[in-house]
Amino acid sequence: MTKTTNPLRLALEDVLDPAGFTRQGGTWFRKTNDVVQVVNLQKSQDGKQYFINYAIWLRALGEESFPKEEKCHIRMRAGAVVSSESNLASLLDHDVAEPNDERRARLAQMLASEFLPYVDAGQTNDGLRSLLADGSLKKAMVHVAAKELLGR
Repeated sequence: MTKTTNPLRLALEDVLDPAGFTRQGGTWFRKTNDVVQVVNLQKSQDGKQYFINYAIWLRALGEESFPKEEKCHIRMRAGAVVSSESNLASLLDHDVAEPNDERRARLAQMLASEFLPYVDAGQTNDGLRSLLADGSLKKAMVHVAAKELLGR
């Protein structure tokens, strides 16, 4: 366990570690037969706001154990997945006053109930095909090679 006191990182650990992700720095990775999933905590250069990036490396398009989020075949922000992007944004904004333990608990609950099920659905190529077909990846950046592999 990390010694960080950042409630955002702690909330991500609370949810991602039990789901089989491993952390390197501010990035978590989970490798399956078909993909490497990447979750990254990114601090804004302009203030105390953070973003949670989610990306998928398709192993059929190349082998990479710890791909950089920006190099992945499918990329999006967690806000594209949760029901209230504005609630997530306020939790990720340290300019919004909230006790750290409450921020951590609320963020972990949102990630566990909304973000993680979406991430779990994308562990296989078939799961990604379903997400692509039902429009769940419409806010994602999907490389052409990924669309071709997934049949769209």
